[in-house]
Amino acid sequence: MNPQMIVIPKSNKAKNRLVNLMNSDPIITVEQETPTQFFCASSNQKNFFWVNKTNDSHWNIMPLEQ
Repeated sequence: MNPQMIVIPKSNKAKNRLVNLMNSDPIITVEQETPTQFFCASSNQKNFFWVNKTNDSHWNIMPLEQ
């Protein structure tokens, strides 16, 4: 099973996507990982995006407490 994380929007673009594409659900699934980025899918499978592991301009990421 792919790991899940929480995204916190930083930019207006990310805030819009969280509300309009992700139904305000900040839980994402990591589909792919590179040394510097995660490729993420929203829980509802309507938003797919790359997030830099550090210093991303649109999102902060944190592990999902399980």
